[in-house]
Amino acid sequence: MAKKDLLEQAQGRGLVADGVDEADFTVTQLEGLLSGDVAAWEGSLSAKKPVVAPDGHVNLSREDIDARQ
Repeated sequence: MAKKDLLEQAQGRGLVADGVDEADFTVTQLEGLLSGDVAAWEGSLSAKKPVVAPDGHVNLSREDIDARQ
C-alpha cells in the first residue's frame, strides 16, 4: 500500500493529525499505528529504554506523567 494511502487511513481513524505531511512518518510507522503495534514507551520524554514491570506493563516516569497532564 502506498504511503499516502496509509497516511489517509491513519488520519481517517484519528491516529494522526490532519495537518501532518507524508515526510513526517515512515511507512513502517504508519503501518504500526494502523495495526496498533506501537510500543507504549515510544515518545517518552525521559526514558531511552522502557522500564517494564514484572507483569509486562511499562512504568512511566514522573516526567512522562507530568508531561501528559
